[in-house]
Amino acid sequence: NIIKYYGYFFDEQKYLYFILEFYENGTLKDTLDKCIKETNELNEQQVIEWSKELIDAVYYLSTQDIHHNDLKPS
Repeated sequence: NIIKYYGYFFDEQKYLYFILEFYENGTLKDTLDKCIKETNELNEQQVIEWSKELIDAVYYLSTQDIHHNDLKPS
């Protein structure tokens, strides 16, 4: 799943902000923390699925000439 992009703006200090669709499930880190808290482990198959989805999303963005150099779970 790719979160919808609506636009961007700069503030007075010239910081760039993106306007994105709200994702109600929190960050990937929130999801990982929740899984560990509930089961005290990460399901290997789920991690593989998430990794595939992330790779697919980054690949799709690269085909649209959109590149991200700071991917992180939160």
